[in-house]
Amino acid sequence: MKFIAEIGMNYNGNFSLCYELIKQAKYSGADIAKFQLGWRDKPGEINQLDHQKVLQLISWCNEFKIEPMFSIISDNAYKIIKKIKIKKIKIASRSLKYDFSLVNTIVNENKNKEFIISLGMWNKKKTSF
Repeated sequence: MKFIAEIGMNYNGNFSLCYELIKQAKYSGADIAKFQLGWRDKPGEINQLDHQKVLQLISWCNEFKIEPMFSIISDNAYKIIKKIKIKKIKIASRSLKYDFSLVNTIVNENKNKEFIISLGMWNKKKTSF
């Protein structure tokens, strides 16, 4: 069993707070620190994570020996994460519901990666990979 710390947007736009949240996740026994990538992320919005910020999050996770993971919610988020070697890709339930073509692209282009898929908003009738 893996313990995933949902950091998501809990840093409330204060990017430097992510360092403390990663540290506390590790001290709590988490195996993975998970962030949202691609939702409310236009410049100036609360969850704006660009390529450099993602690299910084990964560096902080490495410092605390906790695996980083990102929920991929948009095409732009996927473009960012494609450039970075990570073990797992998290697919948000909102992507299953609102952008199934993105989900298909992610799954088809990453056959050797492990996926974690949320099913909170899943509609069984529309699913096929």
